Amino acid sequence: MAICWFDGWTSTAAIKISGSNVAGAVAHVQKAWGEINPQAPFSYAFMDETVGKLYTAETRLAQILRVFVILAVFLSCLGLFGLSAFVAAQKTKEIGIRKVLGRGHRKSSSSFRRTSPSGSFWRTCSPGRRPIT
Repeated sequence: MAICWFDGWTSTAAIKISGSNVAGAVAHVQKAWGEINPQAPFSYAFMDETVGKLYTAETRLAQILRVFVILAVFLSCLGLFGLSAFVAAQKTKEIGIRKVLGRGHRKSSSSFRRTSPSGSFWRTCSPGRRPIT
């Protein structure tokens, strides 16, 4: 261990110790500190605790942002569901008339999927297919 003290430059020292005998190492450093600079008080802190304190605000902000992101995704899914329900309610009469005239369930649902917002989204994003106009 080496502690270099330059009077007036600093009042701290960074010392690396092994994790096997922390109490003995701290006592030894305290004794050496008292020999080098007896007028300066000895206080110590571990680096991992000091760095951990620096990131508590960021950790808290990340937790808050995570909650708001989940809430935003949930609300957007509710909006998409509501929009699809609204379109379905508007198309109910049209679908009923087409079924009476003999159009099958598959054809009616496929025409609904073509005009629904989620169907338009998937058609636009799927590779190799052009959007139906």
